[in-house]
Amino acid sequence: MKFSRLFFSVFVLTITLLTGVHSLAMAPAKSAQLLKQIDPRFLLNYILDYGGKAKSFDRYRLKIPAKEIYSPWQSLTIRYPSTFNGSIPENRIEVYVNGQVQSVANKYLDLENFFIQLDLENPIEPGSSDVMIVISAVKNPDAGTYPFSLSVVSTSIQLPRYIGTWEIQIFP
Repeated sequence: MKFSRLFFSVFVLTITLLTGVHSLAMAPAKSAQLLKQIDPRFLLNYILDYGGKAKSFDRYRLKIPAKEIYSPWQSLTIRYPSTFNGSIPENRIEVYVNGQVQSVANKYLDLENFFIQLDLENPIEPGSSDVMIVISAVKNPDAGTYPFSLSVVSTSIQLPRYIGTWEIQIFP
């Protein structure tokens, strides 16, 4: 009787310890997943014209909702992750406002710091609809999810304002 009670106690203690160690080992992975999630209010829509296949060429159509434009925008900055191992051609980036190409005074692609800056000749005014950034001839990276975040600088307030994030999905 004492042996079975002792065996049962050791068995329960062992199972508890193994379960606890497994939970502790998995905690960093789960917390990293939680940190990567983006508030749905800040998710932006996009279209990949050629399906988003890994290591193939594609055209990214990054949409910006008109409701976000409540002051004139002079500059747009897109940040992408360092894990993005595709390529983005600087000379193939265009901004469309109401279906018309917007003149860009300066396009700057910083490969070391992983961002694209677009300085516009004429600001995007409030009331504009269908604002879209089109990046053609992009060489897609490996399969995965790549967050591209957008911040803008308005003509009135010279501080960057976060607008949202496109979670670009690339498939195998």
